[in-house]
Amino acid sequence: MENDDVILKLRDYYKENCEKLVFVGEKRLSSNNNCKMYYLDISKFEEQKNYKKLFQEYLLFYIRNRDQLSSIKVLTDALSSKQISSALLYHGKKIHENKGLYPNSDIERSGLYGELFDDFYLNIVKNEEVISLYTLRTGFNIPNAKGVDLVSATVEEDKLKLIFSEAKFVSSISSASQALVEDIIGNDKQIGHITKSYINDYSSFLLNKTHSIYLDKNNKKIILDSLVELNNLILNDDCTPIEAINKLNLKIRFDFFAIFQKNNKTIEENRNYFLKIVDNFNSCILETGINNYDIEVIFIPTNNTSMDIKKELETWN
Repeated sequence: MENDDVILKLRDYYKENCEKLVFVGEKRLSSNNNCKMYYLDISKFEEQKNYKKLFQEYLLFYIRNRDQLSSIKVLTDALSSKQISSALLYHGKKIHENKGLYPNSDIERSGLYGELFDDFYLNIVKNEEVISLYTLRTGFNIPNAKGVDLVSATVEEDKLKLIFSEAKFVSSISSASQALVEDIIGNDKQIGHITKSYINDYSSFLLNKTHSIYLDKNNKKIILDSLVELNNLILNDDCTPIEAINKLNLKIRFDFFAIFQKNNKTIEENRNYFLKIVDNFNSCILETGINNYDIEVIFIPTNNTSMDIKKELETWN
């Protein structure tokens, strides 16, 4: 089986069997359509099981190089949803037990959880093309670069659109909002990610790397050709990444994604937390010089505490 066939089979499986475990009940903020919330009203026990199934069955797809998926015979041979689920859980557990691949870090502080669900949102819910998880995949057990959590690409109006996404899986909406604002503006320990110097430095590092790409065949040529153009401008025309992006009139969408516990599940009552992120972003983005940009804020409130869910994710039966 060709690797593209395996990826398509898995995408279909995830769409049918995993997406609705978490990503349902989408609501958008009335004053800003780019702010959205997902909420599934189920018991705490059911919620833990939903998050566990999505996490453990997506772990293989998230961590392993996708070019290698066609080499996993039990996965390529799987025909039914039950067989696919068993194959994903088997190889996910092997990853979990391999501390060279799986982060050997404090469950409370690890960024893996939010990033995996964010990756699922981009790949499966929105069908966008992940092009890099470089800072994560090079080695979980070394100090991770303080960088954008996920970088993706899609095609909009026949042009490449890059997506820089920050992800949090934390205790409360106030913690989520504050942490995402600090990603935007910076703090004592890190430079703000919505700054000219950060985006130029990070993008130079990113775009010169080769990555496994989750490809939509219809957009493959646009994505790859545009990345070649970007690299050519940066490497040969002495352009900064932002100058190159502007020269090609490409868009960057900045996503801010958070999962947290909250009793209040009505989107309009969370307005101030959304707008705190949007307002800080709007203040900072103008200083970067990026001509074409957008923002999306995605909140997912839970009934369980973040630690209760994370502990369940780490339980392999």
